[in-house]
Amino acid sequence: MPHKYVRKAGARPRGTWTEDALIDAFEQLRQNKYGINEVSRRYGIPARTLRRRFAKQDTKKITLGKHPVLDFENEKRLERLLGFL
Repeated sequence: MPHKYVRKAGARPRGTWTEDALIDAFEQLRQNKYGINEVSRRYGIPARTLRRRFAKQDTKKITLGKHPVLDFENEKRLERLLGFL
């Protein structure tokens, strides 16, 4: 029988920053107030993530793990169609 993975106690959570923090961090970088490493520490966003997202100007945070097949709007439309409300 397969073993179900349980995250270790005290392990750091992954991806705790928000899109709002990322937008604020981008603004700090655009104004050249602080460098990437300082902005990374202030907002709790990994420096590599900040560099990659700033280069692409990508502020949308994706989910960790498997992505849904349908987006949120289509799921709601399907629920209404099938009557799940």
